[in-house]
Amino acid sequence: MKRTASNAFVQVAAQGAMLQKFGEAIGKKLATTQVLLDGILVQIDGYCETSEEIVLAECWAHIGKAKVAQKHKIAADVLKLSIASFAIRKQHPEFGKCRKDRICEMTPKHKVAGHAAGE
Repeated sequence: MKRTASNAFVQVAAQGAMLQKFGEAIGKKLATTQVLLDGILVQIDGYCETSEEIVLAECWAHIGKAKVAQKHKIAADVLKLSIASFAIRKQHPEFGKCRKDRICEMTPKHKVAGHAAGE
C-alpha cells in the first residue's frame, strides 16, 4: 500500500495542536515567537517566559518513519534550543541560577531521544 504524500498544512496544524496540549499539560500558554539572541533572530515554535522560568519548545510532525534528513532536523532543533537557552541566560544575568529552563522537542510519539541519537 502506497503512503499518501505528506501535507504541510496538516503537519503545521498538528504541530499547533501538539504545542497547545503540551502547554495545557505544563500549565503554560506557549506561543510561536522570534527571539533576538546575540543579534540573531531565532524562530521558536513554543515560548513562554514567567518570573520563574522560560519554556522553549520545538515541534515536529510527520507521516511515517523519519528519514535521515528529518532526524538531522530534530537534532538541529535540540541544539538550537540548547543554544537559545544559553543565550537567554547570558542576556538576563539578573535571574541567576534560581531560574530554570525547560527545553522540549516534541514529536507525535515523543521519540526525541531516539531520533537525536540517530535511531
